[in-house]
Amino acid sequence: LILIDEIPVLNFCYNTKKLTNFFTTDIKSFDYIIRTFFQNTTVLIIAHDASTLSCCDFIYVIAKGEVVYKCSYKDVKTQTELANLLQEKQLN
Repeated sequence: LILIDEIPVLNFCYNTKKLTNFFTTDIKSFDYIIRTFFQNTTVLIIAHDASTLSCCDFIYVIAKGEVVYKCSYKDVKTQTELANLLQEKQLN
């Protein structure tokens, strides 16, 4: 069981050759990292951005310690859809 609180935020303001090479040649998508390095492992991802959810088999919305909604990525592909869902479930 792995718990990940959102993907790390990278600072692209640095202007060094080493950092530039790292970002242009070695960086992998969050989906790639989860599917490659955590195969056959349960991963809980705390997400606030819809793009983070693309690698999820199931998405659960939790409010006040209880699951209030279950869906899949196809239900919340955009940030607006995710925000609307979270707002709707928070108001109920």
